[in-house]
Amino acid sequence: MVLTAERLAVDLGKRRVLDGVDFTAIPGELVAVIGPNGAGKSTLARALAGLLPASAGRVTLGGADLATLSPAAQAKARAYLPQGATLAWPLTVARLVALGRLPHLAPLGSIGDTDRAAIEAAMARADVLALRDRVVTQLSGGERARAFLARALAVEAGVLIADEPLAALDPGHALDVMALLRAEAERGVAAVAVLHELTLAARFADRLVLIDRGRVAAEGVPADVLADATLAASYGVTAWRGEACGAPLIVPFARVSRGRTPP
Repeated sequence: MVLTAERLAVDLGKRRVLDGVDFTAIPGELVAVIGPNGAGKSTLARALAGLLPASAGRVTLGGADLATLSPAAQAKARAYLPQGATLAWPLTVARLVALGRLPHLAPLGSIGDTDRAAIEAAMARADVLALRDRVVTQLSGGERARAFLARALAVEAGVLIADEPLAALDPGHALDVMALLRAEAERGVAAVAVLHELTLAARFADRLVLIDRGRVAAEGVPADVLADATLAASYGVTAWRGEACGAPLIVPFARVSRGRTPP
């Protein structure tokens, strides 16, 4: 199932946050959306998930205009992990993850064996099996983030959109989540992740989309998008580059004026 945005514009209040964005995520691919704070990355993720209306252009899912699909159809076809997800009710982790199966249940229907298997698999992949009986509101930020990721995985959708899935995670679990997103793509899911960690984006993503000032500033394979001139223009930084075990390392280390080509 291909997810696309065509000349997408999104207004929040009187401000145009996205303007003329073209975007594509295909099955079997992990796309990382990167860019400076306030660039419009989370707005793009929410629009791709059908949570914000397009002011111009459109989002399509499997060739159908997202605006024409019913909420039920959207819920089955794509899973969305919001940034900083919270919960007001004292649900256990297992019950939270089970909510990911709601799109597959008939009205007043109950969870069956297929649903239970999906819930267990999602908790295992997000490393929260040991937390299954813990109350979500009593978890640490990192534990809670993994529990919400498990809920998104339990949907078993063809499209997975994760907005800053590494927030609040320790380095080990951040690596685990990136490996998990990579594995989801290899299973045939069209995976989209909003990221700030440039090294992890370069290491795990097939393609990067750099959003700056509401527009696509660069798109392509990580090595091309993370060029010195691009980092200086969009982030206002220079970066140290290296390699470890064949994986790229990109470490921002100094400020430069945005738009200036570094020496």
